[in-house]
Amino acid sequence: FLIVEGEKFQRAGHIRTVPQPGGDIAAKDAQRIALSWAFTAYGSGFEKQIPQVVDSLGEKAGAICEMIAQNRPPLTSSAGRLFDAVACLLGICCDNSFEGECPQKLTATADLKEKGAYPFETADGIVDPSPAIRSIIEENSAGVPVGIISARFHNGLAKAVIATSAEIAERAGTSSVLLTGGVFQNPLFLELVVRGLREIGLSLHWNSAVPPGDSGVALGQALYGIMKTR
Repeated sequence: FLIVEGEKFQRAGHIRTVPQPGGDIAAKDAQRIALSWAFTAYGSGFEKQIPQVVDSLGEKAGAICEMIAQNRPPLTSSAGRLFDAVACLLGICCDNSFEGECPQKLTATADLKEKGAYPFETADGIVDPSPAIRSIIEENSAGVPVGIISARFHNGLAKAVIATSAEIAERAGTSSVLLTGGVFQNPLFLELVVRGLREIGLSLHWNSAVPPGDSGVALGQALYGIMKTR
């Protein structure tokens, strides 16, 4: 979450940071970030909650768990890594053979009739998915259909983003909100957030001519450079 005015900006919020063990490797191997979010949600002994992921990693699991427990950098607040983790925890996809594969498969399973939402903690601009991660792991173990769990995750994260956006907009004295970044390539998530923000009267903007993900970054950098040199 950023507050932007011309060439000036400040970071006003983000998803809670967690270790990304192995750096870029964890962007492909979602098992690593699944372990990281499980540790964040449960603390020590988290391995018992997700034995299938630990067993799948084999001999690597011990070293990865140690990196996570020591909170070694790099840390990430990426929404994409959060979607990766949930997809892997549900056994839907643990390997991004192309960018966004795990999130895409997770969204494809969502039961659109399900209106329930997992709880996310929000305070001072920080969105903490830990309560949702616990619910996801426990309901998955209890045999709740993955389509229901996926929908509840999407709904819960959308509610957290809506609440945090509204709080930041009020603090900044604006009613204008721009939705951008790779997570908003997800049509279901975009629809949920747009609907919620419109219901509370905020003015919304999102990408159409330029993609919201990394391919749009260069244009933003160029615009920022132009504004800084005026």
